[in-house]
Amino acid sequence: MPKDISKITLNKQQDHYRVSDVKTKIPHFETEAYLNYRKMWYESAKGDVLPDLPINLDLHITNKCNLLCPFCPRTWQDLSGGFDTYGFMSMELYKKIVDQGIGAGVKALHFTANGEPLLHKGLEEMVRYANKKGILEVIVHTNATPITEKRALSLLDAGIHRLAISFDSPRKETYEKLRVGANFEDTLEKIKNFMRLRNEQGKKLPTVRVQMVDQ
Repeated sequence: MPKDISKITLNKQQDHYRVSDVKTKIPHFETEAYLNYRKMWYESAKGDVLPDLPINLDLHITNKCNLLCPFCPRTWQDLSGGFDTYGFMSMELYKKIVDQGIGAGVKALHFTANGEPLLHKGLEEMVRYANKKGILEVIVHTNATPITEKRALSLLDAGIHRLAISFDSPRKETYEKLRVGANFEDTLEKIKNFMRLRNEQGKKLPTVRVQMVDQ
């Protein structure tokens, strides 16, 4: 059953954060199609099922990023001149991938990896196309810095199922040391504003996950 993060509490002794979850029923995640997909996800991970293609595709729709995080391999490549060009996936190629994936049993798409997905101006159109084609779970991974109020409303309208936000420390000094180019207060306010807008619209989707790497 899906979970929404309700509270994060600090374990001062270990300097780790615990997540307290509240189970909530969200209609999209209760459908037979979605539950069958999640069942297949766990069975595939155990090796009980071997589909023709992975049921999830991670899509790198751009190799551009607005931050230079020192722990990120993309930063190392960027600073060493490893990218010959910077670009964005075309809608033609994207639709081809989705169409072929749907035909082979793909159920989920992650916009993630070698760049910041929100720098792609066509992201919302991509999300809508995935929903139109029957993708059951669309997940966008982001550092949240590009989420202006206008962009937040656009993302909410597009129909994302899950938003995964990398926010690597609850402390300003550590966060800005890890997320080079970002401002702690600004990013935190954008996250809160996105949640406020979603709640004001009476929407339960996307679920929002704030995640960090233990440094």
